Amino acid sequence: MNSSLTGLSLKQAPALSVPLRFFLTAPVFLLLAAILLWSLGASAWESRWSVGILALTHLLTLGYLSMVMLGALLQMLPVVAGSVVPGGKWLVAWVHGLFTLATLLLIWALWRAKFSWWMPIVGLMGLALGSFVLAALFALFRSMVRHATVRMMRYAVFALAVTAGSGMLMLAGLADDGAARWLVGLHIVWGTMGWMLFLVMGVAWQVVPMFLLTRPYPKMLMRYIGVGWLSLLLAAGFGMASTGMASTGMASTGMILINKALPVVLGMLACGVAFFSVTTLYLLEKRRRKKADASLWFWRISMVSFLGASGLWLAASILPALATWVGYPFVLGGLFLYGGMISLVNGMLYKIVPFLIWLHWQTRLSKGQLAPNVRQIIPDSVARRQMWVHLASLFALLASVWWSAWVEWVELTAGLVALSAILSWLAMWQAAWRYWRQAV
Repeated sequence: MNSSLTGLSLKQAPALSVPLRFFLTAPVFLLLAAILLWSLGASAWESRWSVGILALTHLLTLGYLSMVMLGALLQMLPVVAGSVVPGGKWLVAWVHGLFTLATLLLIWALWRAKFSWWMPIVGLMGLALGSFVLAALFALFRSMVRHATVRMMRYAVFALAVTAGSGMLMLAGLADDGAARWLVGLHIVWGTMGWMLFLVMGVAWQVVPMFLLTRPYPKMLMRYIGVGWLSLLLAAGFGMASTGMASTGMASTGMILINKALPVVLGMLACGVAFFSVTTLYLLEKRRRKKADASLWFWRISMVSFLGASGLWLAASILPALATWVGYPFVLGGLFLYGGMISLVNGMLYKIVPFLIWLHWQTRLSKGQLAPNVRQIIPDSVARRQMWVHLASLFALLASVWWSAWVEWVELTAGLVALSAILSWLAMWQAAWRYWRQAV
């Protein structure tokens, strides 16, 4: 057995349908995001707070990224943490169904300003994510494994609870204007820097050495970055709370000092993202297998995009003219969410999905039979085709912000994102269908 697989409880892996239902649903939301962007046209980048942009952002963060991340966690908990998630297939079907429905309703309500729908959506989202968080935390704290990835998964699930809780408080209208302002910041920072990056880093500890054939990440980095990152997020949360209290005249001297330290804390988070990106790029450059496949290129695109987002944020913190540019939040979000997170997710899926199909295929074969090679399940030529479309869509997205008056750039971006989503879905579906056809 490959040494990178040691320590993994592969026999406890859940049914293939558990992660695949999430993985196959996610590209549909990316396709919906492309359709929405097309409908926004020239007005797409007028305001970061427009209902269209809010709906588009949540299609990417909830519909695509969180959908994949929930499926990945349900797959990893038994395998990496060695702890079965309570509820089994019933919990999986419950979380997937409710989360999909709640996300669709939220997008529609944001887009059409259906304020009367907020409470039902909060109820559905609370049931979906609340069930997942409780089950995942139960499995994680029951686990006897003390691996760095397990610690990062704990932090990720906690950050998901904070992100979801702050979002639902705002939707339910339970926060006054002062509290709502800092809850927005908390929701964004804990969603991106917490929920997303905790899981990304935790998965990277396993996936990068195992599938991309690199050396392991430095032990000191894996040991201390989790608690350090959590400390910065907690400090950022207190800083944002003090901002809200300061606006009402209720902040103490200590809270005012914390508020003044907030830009430093956020700057440290940006530097942390840059450090993780540089470390990953270094490991990829020094990998044992020099031939670059599509998955490797997706990781490179992701890390460079993270570096770009970090550099842009740091530059805006010292250049007021950049921070006030109307296109700044869209370039920052495009680099981090689309260039960074979505590229990375694509890179992981092209390694994880074929491996899972191969693993389950092996268990169904009679003695002496062999499953197809992992590289044959989703050929690299298929993944590479989608990678080029995705990279073109990233460049078109950034160009559409810069030349925002040219609606053609927005339409080109939407078309390329749609094509990328369709190619990704087809690649996974064809691989899964080939396995299921053999299994019947």
